[in-house]
Amino acid sequence: MSLRTRFSTARRKLERKQAAKEVVQKIANQQFHSRAEFLSVLSKQLHEAGTTAARLENALATVGRKLSIDVAVWSSPTAIMLSMTDTGSDAGEKDVRLLRLNPGDINLRMLADVDEVAENVIRGKLEVDSGLKALAQLQLPASKARVRLETIGGFLLANFGVAALLGLGWIEISIAAGMGLLLGVLHLALADRRRFSGGLDAMCAIVAAFVVAAADHWIAPINTKSTLLASLIVLVPGLSITSAAVELATQHLVSGTARMAGAFTTLLKLSFGAFVGSEVAAIAGLTGLKGVVAVAPSWIPWLGLLVSACSFAVMFKAKARDVPLAIFAAILGYTCTRWGGQWYGAEFGVFFAGLVVTLCANFYARFFRRPGALIRLPGIILLVPGSIGFKSLFSVVGGDVGSGLETAVALLLSVVSLSAGLLLASTLLAPRHSL
Repeated sequence: MSLRTRFSTARRKLERKQAAKEVVQKIANQQFHSRAEFLSVLSKQLHEAGTTAARLENALATVGRKLSIDVAVWSSPTAIMLSMTDTGSDAGEKDVRLLRLNPGDINLRMLADVDEVAENVIRGKLEVDSGLKALAQLQLPASKARVRLETIGGFLLANFGVAALLGLGWIEISIAAGMGLLLGVLHLALADRRRFSGGLDAMCAIVAAFVVAAADHWIAPINTKSTLLASLIVLVPGLSITSAAVELATQHLVSGTARMAGAFTTLLKLSFGAFVGSEVAAIAGLTGLKGVVAVAPSWIPWLGLLVSACSFAVMFKAKARDVPLAIFAAILGYTCTRWGGQWYGAEFGVFFAGLVVTLCANFYARFFRRPGALIRLPGIILLVPGSIGFKSLFSVVGGDVGSGLETAVALLLSVVSLSAGLLLASTLLAPRHSL
């Protein structure tokens, strides 16, 4: 390298550092109240978009440093506490806030938009007050038509895709898809009503188990256990179990314990509801027909993979530009699981897939400056062990304790394998973005 080239490179680096210092000084000169309010609103919206405790706290700490605020964050699935101290122009001024929130659902569209606003603020492209206005615009509720389409369409496609992935026949796939449509309608009608919110999962499981038993009695012999699992798959909290395990592994003990308890409570409601529905069907005389269960063609699971990948893009509310990314991530995760499982067993397959997907997500976040969750969440959703947990508790509630405990061990191994893959990937390639 010539002396002239070295001099030009050094000058560009110096100019970039000077520009960065000017941006930091410009932000620090703005009112502390505005900067603290921006952090508060940012934390609320990241939480509502389904961000886990570890990533939320890291993201807020990063943004806080750029805003000349020393921020201490405590977060759980239902609350966030912020302690903010100004290190800029009004050094020493403090602000403490406690935000009481409902557990957030995955919303990739909001996550991407919030991340873009935060990025523009910390890079000086937006004033803090302008950033607050932009975040306020993002809080406007989506249209009712979009909510209905995403809920009902996501439930229907997810049930169809998982039933096909399980290798079920067309009758079972149709039953699961029909239950997805029904559960989507029930959630739209009842989920926001306080009277039904606590018992809605159990009610859905009762209805699904009864419908599956009735189909087995009146239509044709079917694989009732797999069909029931596919019918309830959208309600099984597999992603929550994985997120809780990662939080516990990263010493976010309160959040991880609370999230794990919530996930297992949901599994208990689903398992007990499915047991009650099956017992009611048995009392009503709905016994299964005798005969051979229809076998699906060999290409059905691949159709199921494509449909499932599309359904996750819908259910996670991905932006139109991110839909191909979500579909690619889901297919990548499933394919890596299959390859790894064929090489060294199911647990290694889950570990390998989690490692590859998270490396891809971190690479994307690092070089495209967008949330890695756009790849990570759709990529691991088919790996999460929620279905194993449902099978385990359903067996225990039904009296088959031995099978339930054996499945519980498989659940534990799956959770550990996936969590290890996620954590190792972030160690090997840390993303620039915390999201």
